[in-house]
Amino acid sequence: MPVYHSFFTNDDEYETHCGFPSLPLKSDGFWELGEDQDDIVGEVLSSFRANCLFKNFEINSNADRLLMYLTAFTLQLLKKLSRTAKTIKEAKDVVNRYVNDSRIPGPGDKAFPLPAALVKQAKNSSEISACNAYLSKCRKLLANQLLERIYNEDGTQNKWWFQYSKMTFMGIKMKSDGSVF
Repeated sequence: MPVYHSFFTNDDEYETHCGFPSLPLKSDGFWELGEDQDDIVGEVLSSFRANCLFKNFEINSNADRLLMYLTAFTLQLLKKLSRTAKTIKEAKDVVNRYVNDSRIPGPGDKAFPLPAALVKQAKNSSEISACNAYLSKCRKLLANQLLERIYNEDGTQNKWWFQYSKMTFMGIKMKSDGSVF
């Protein structure tokens, strides 16, 4: 079974920072692509349950690098929520604290979850800042959309989503405190 790659394959079309493209997001209000096409956050959520099973992920475009990063973040968030948030109300509090944590490592940081070979060297500090800002925005959007999917209507955990909290995506190892991010 093949890995699901991003539909955003044209690297020249989007500005990149540290190898991560600044792709359009539906929440920005100027979505130029078709209404039925997902943004990168939608792609991550729709392909997550298949992609998190893979140990290898070939990068066909810069968007695949972003897809990998957000898939790893989704898995980390599921792990955190499975331990600390049994209801949607608790989950919203955990997610709000987690995605706004200023200690989440960015590209170039030693604790960044993707291998250094997958992240391109930044030209200057403004490129790192731009990359961190975009990744932060993606993490917040992803976390909010994920909550809608992983909790049932009665506010309890959806076991079909939380079973993936036991997975390891591409062998990315957790730190001793249980977090990569």
